[in-house]
Amino acid sequence: MKSQLHSNTHETREGWLMEATRTLKKQFFCDNGYDLPEKLQCSCGFPKGHNKAIGQCWDPQVSADGTTHIFICPTQAEPIRVLDILLHELIHAAVGVEAGHKGPFKKLMKEFGLAGKATATYAEEGSELWLKLSSIATQLGPYPHAPFDKSKMKKSKRGAMGGWVRLQSETDETYKVLISPKQLEENGPPLDPWGEPMVPVEK
Repeated sequence: MKSQLHSNTHETREGWLMEATRTLKKQFFCDNGYDLPEKLQCSCGFPKGHNKAIGQCWDPQVSADGTTHIFICPTQAEPIRVLDILLHELIHAAVGVEAGHKGPFKKLMKEFGLAGKATATYAEEGSELWLKLSSIATQLGPYPHAPFDKSKMKKSKRGAMGGWVRLQSETDETYKVLISPKQLEENGPPLDPWGEPMVPVEK
């Protein structure tokens, strides 16, 4: 019998991600009694700020029509990795962005089989979760996206050695620090008192 595994291929990243969202919703959330927002969109885009985030979930209150928006960073293109990032962000959507990476987030993270720190989860190769995501990736077909490599961007001398960068906590925007561009580039953003990476102050 001829396999039908690749019959559900997609021409756009958004089409692939939305089909992946529906599949993950059914297999991990609905079948286990957990709810996801009725209005939910997923797309490919850079997370807010210049940190190392590879996915981000936005609270529905920031959207004019109350939609929860999820973004997968364009640096990611390996299908199983994209799926485990998406699953991480869907947990945020299910428990509420305000929960951060604590309490209910950690509960579902462990229940679904995500490994690593709560702020940097992944599907461990060969694990039950990895096998599930591998099966889903096969059903979806190739993720139609070529990864970005930001390290190949040309940097101006001013950008690399310019003035200080002001960062703020996403948990409490009144908590701010100054850091040199060189330190930020070499070590990444510092963590705030709540253990979350700080992000540049929006101008």
